Amino acid sequence: MLLQQNNLLNKQKIQKYINNINIIILNSVNSTNQYMLDNLSKLKSGDICLAETQSEGRGRRGHKWFSPFGNIYFSIYWKFFLKNTITTIGLSLTIGVVIAEILNKKINKKIKLKWPNDLYINNKKLAGILIESIKKNDNSLHTIIGIGINIEKNKNNIKNKNFTNNNWTYLKEKIKNIERNELIANITQEIIKSIIIFEKNGLKPFINRWIILDKFFNKNINILTNNSINSGIERGINNYGELLLENSYGKINSYINGKIFNTNKLL
Repeated sequence: MLLQQNNLLNKQKIQKYINNINIIILNSVNSTNQYMLDNLSKLKSGDICLAETQSEGRGRRGHKWFSPFGNIYFSIYWKFFLKNTITTIGLSLTIGVVIAEILNKKINKKIKLKWPNDLYINNKKLAGILIESIKKNDNSLHTIIGIGINIEKNKNNIKNKNFTNNNWTYLKEKIKNIERNELIANITQEIIKSIIIFEKNGLKPFINRWIILDKFFNKNINILTNNSINSGIERGINNYGELLLENSYGKINSYINGKIFNTNKLL
């Protein structure tokens, strides 16, 4: 399926919905996150970078984010001042809530969140978030929020040996008409509003919203941390964004890093 010409990334179309930020659009880039990290001195909070394709798109834990033409790949810059403790995992969860809520309005609440940074429909990944930060001597934290959303299948997916097509899903499998520029603008607007709340109040205002969307809340899971596997019932998250797992003795432990998988399948 070829992307329609009028659905290409377009600065003017995005500016119809949001016009007080700098919008950088690239046809191809190694990574929108990396582009922004390389150009921090030119950015102000809220600026965004978008690309039609990425040659070195990246995901969490060093994984590659395969980035063929036709999907959404963009990054948002924000400069935090570390008056309070800012945890990037808490920010990642906040961003996940925002994107899931926006997309669920379009596809009848089918999207769920998998801690800490992925959006799923059933057992197939739809979108992911990667946050990268650099701390400066003035006690500021220059933060890049990278977002990848699968819009439509690309014939190159099948050809890529590192890409398992059955593990992914796409918005166009649920709805046919998606205007990418409008969607990007809406997501950006809501993320900026939510970051301002997050700066003042941390993750707390978003916890209940996250739990409503939590794919594994009150379900038996395993979590892989380093070389250790821990099993139990997932009980949501705490104020720091840590995953809460109740073991067989009724004790609840928290995890700041790890990967969730169910009985026999890594997700």
